[in-house]
Amino acid sequence: MSEQANVDCAAGFGVRLIGCADDAVLPIGIHDYAEALGCCTLVDKTMFIADVLDCDASVVVCCRPEGFGKSMNLSMLRAFLERPAVGRSGQRLFADAQIWDANGGRYRDEYACYPVISLDFSGAARRGPAVANVVRDALSGECARLPALLEAPDLARDKVRHIERVARGAASADEVASVLGVLIELLEIASDEQVVLLVDGYDAAWSRRASARDASDADPAELLDRVLFDAIATARDSLRLTCLMGECPGPAEAALSSRGCSYCLTTPLSAWCDRWFGFSDAEVEALLNHAGREEYLDDAREWLEGYRFGRAYCSSPERVIGFLGRGCTAPVRADLYG
Repeated sequence: MSEQANVDCAAGFGVRLIGCADDAVLPIGIHDYAEALGCCTLVDKTMFIADVLDCDASVVVCCRPEGFGKSMNLSMLRAFLERPAVGRSGQRLFADAQIWDANGGRYRDEYACYPVISLDFSGAARRGPAVANVVRDALSGECARLPALLEAPDLARDKVRHIERVARGAASADEVASVLGVLIELLEIASDEQVVLLVDGYDAAWSRRASARDASDADPAELLDRVLFDAIATARDSLRLTCLMGECPGPAEAALSSRGCSYCLTTPLSAWCDRWFGFSDAEVEALLNHAGREEYLDDAREWLEGYRFGRAYCSSPERVIGFLGRGCTAPVRADLYG
């Protein structure tokens, strides 16, 4: 029997399942909170939002192994904070979640309140293309997505055109490198509200550093360091919060410290936020009970891959969901180790 069976990591957590489907669990292929909530059953991790909003630091850096819910949590944060586009009404995606009534409902004051910039750089490691292309694609995608929020008449036209050129893929390398700061500035002016910056796979470029440089022979880590961390340092109070998700804490610590930015770092050794990544023993049991498979808990414990995160011992959501998807049968060796 694994260590997980002997660790009471559920103390003080509380377990709640949310979602629209009565007989489904979260498919491992869905990383978008709103999409998953509409067709699946989710383990309620929404108090991660409260931890981030209550953090005193301007930047939150969350580092966990692959497959422990980083992308889902980032998507959930975006779904809660993002102001709807012009002409669209917000959706109550959190009415049944813990965050909605937490602390007397005070977190509702920030629901659907901010313009959000959401960047995904994880492709730099996952697909292996030139890092410059991944950075350009991520930035151009956001520049193309956000024009509806940039219709204020007093915006500097040269800066609006800068964003438009990046959106069309017609910008120079220098324009791409500087556009994030311009986008933050214009969004704050146009919405009269601070901006939220969310970045998935912020450290992906560093994992590519040892293997190859991009077509321009630029250091991929230096490129992303300039594009991302220079903008964060310059924006300062224009940002309500910045949340960076990745696997390696070192790049963020070095970049933020050298620029004098306050930050809060959570790693597998940290107690802060430890309950909001992976599935605790109680959450695994709740999912099995929901699926009518409660008698398989001991079988699941025999092989679930888990990590100790601060005070908690958590199983990989991918392993748990895979176990349920196979009808609670153990995986073959190839499934476990590739």
